[in-house]
Amino acid sequence: MIAFGYEKDNDEEKLMKLSETTLQCNNEELDRIIDFLNRIKNTNYEAGDHYHYRDFNKKWTSEESDFIIFLEEDVESSR
Repeated sequence: MIAFGYEKDNDEEKLMKLSETTLQCNNEELDRIIDFLNRIKNTNYEAGDHYHYRDFNKKWTSEESDFIIFLEEDVESSR
């Protein structure tokens, strides 16, 4: 797993590889994140598919951070 972040600079997004990431949330938000990840895990996805948390979470607002799950090829199926 690799985490990336974006920094906005004059309406331009700069991609940065992160060595550590913090999610600040409460128990309700954590439950929604877990549900989001479980739904993705149980989806028949292809390598390169991506899912935005903002599309899943009906309570999401632009005041919050979005995060994107980008799926790679399953290591087990590639053997």
